[in-house]
Amino acid sequence: METLILHCAEDNLRATIEVSPAILELAPVSALRDTVMTRLKELGVQERFIWHETLDTLQELAESRLWTTPFHETIAAGIPPQNGIDGQVVFHVDVNLKVGEEHRSGKIDYKERGYVQIVEAGTLLLEVIHPTKGESGVTIFGEEIPAEHGVEVAPLFPDGRSVAVEPGQKSTLYRAKRKGWLQSKKGTLSVEIALTVEQDVGIETGNIRSVGSVTVKGSIRGGFTVETTGDVDIQGDVEAGAVIHGKNVSVSGVCHGQVFVMNNFTATIAEYTTIVAGNLVAISTAFQCEITCAAAVIDNLKACFVRASNLIQIEIIQPSTGNPSTLIIMPHVFTHRTINMYNVALAAARFDNEIVKRRCRAIESEFYNRHPHVSKEEFLVAMENDPHYSETRKAAEMEDLHIHTLRKKTLTFLEQKQGKIRVSALVRDTIINLYGQSRVIGSDLANVVFSLDPETKRIVGVVNGEADTA
Repeated sequence: METLILHCAEDNLRATIEVSPAILELAPVSALRDTVMTRLKELGVQERFIWHETLDTLQELAESRLWTTPFHETIAAGIPPQNGIDGQVVFHVDVNLKVGEEHRSGKIDYKERGYVQIVEAGTLLLEVIHPTKGESGVTIFGEEIPAEHGVEVAPLFPDGRSVAVEPGQKSTLYRAKRKGWLQSKKGTLSVEIALTVEQDVGIETGNIRSVGSVTVKGSIRGGFTVETTGDVDIQGDVEAGAVIHGKNVSVSGVCHGQVFVMNNFTATIAEYTTIVAGNLVAISTAFQCEITCAAAVIDNLKACFVRASNLIQIEIIQPSTGNPSTLIIMPHVFTHRTINMYNVALAAARFDNEIVKRRCRAIESEFYNRHPHVSKEEFLVAMENDPHYSETRKAAEMEDLHIHTLRKKTLTFLEQKQGKIRVSALVRDTIINLYGQSRVIGSDLANVVFSLDPETKRIVGVVNGEADTA
């Protein structure tokens, strides 16, 4: 009968001992601990893995003379292998389409889904954490147990023009080199400026907000927005309630909704559309539109309100009973911006002028303090011979000239009234307004050009080369 049995785990990392009280027939109580230790070594268990606490417990049990059943306890434990940690990709910019955006009120705006994420130059895009190496384990018999090393992540291919790579000991950082939207697709990583939306802009995409050119191969559904600092090309329709903001905007289909353009807007058909453009609006057919721009060129117009600062050129104005078209030439819609810029420059010039004049007065005061009884003629001669005073006085005169020039530019800008309205086929009841002077057309006209006479302040219409002043 075995008095000591060693039970090992399958991987030999752990073992339990079974000791029968009959072992005391082979060894005295005082030597039991050493006897068991010797037997374990004979079985191949390395001493460094033997639990001395278990041996002490066994010795105490034997000395108590209450030991009647076999003793079972863990006697040894090896070192388990530590597998390495796999590499990870940690995005610092959310690239997943959101359900919506939660407002402070707790409501969810399902139109703001973050179709693209705009990043600034220098933004940390993602971090690739390197895998760690595994550490081998050892069985209770001293045998090595190999460990698995961490697995590298799939290789990334960053666009060197738009993404900077910063290698490190524990991780590699990827940062944006320019402002744009982050694209991560099939291992490639880039910060793009141009964006192409392959579908309609609607509930699946949410609003589109970008920083470069945007091409939508579908339509913009009602209630959704496309906003960017670059050009916008809509190859489908723009539904009622949709909003577009861009530098230049073109619509291939039928355009409704609202369009705000920094430069030019072009469309084939525009119906019930509000258009505000900094420069040109060119439309083939416009119906029930409100247009504000610098110049409008439209082939067919019906029941529209057109306001421009330089030119309105219409081929055909269609009759619209009860809702005639209105054509207005007036200062540009962004005139206030220009005036504000002039006013800011004027204020700065006046400030500089005041500083220079105070320097002149300081020089004069210092001279009078040193020469309290000097005559006016002597003072003028002294100032004329003072190079510092002469230079300061000349600077003051230059500032006065600068202020005068700014004022003249502002007044000239405001007084410009050279805008014209040209219509090839004009119907009666159309309303013409140039710089506040209004005229209702009483009969159909062809090939007419309207302008404002600067002397009489009246509208002059030239029909087929002949003047008609109303």
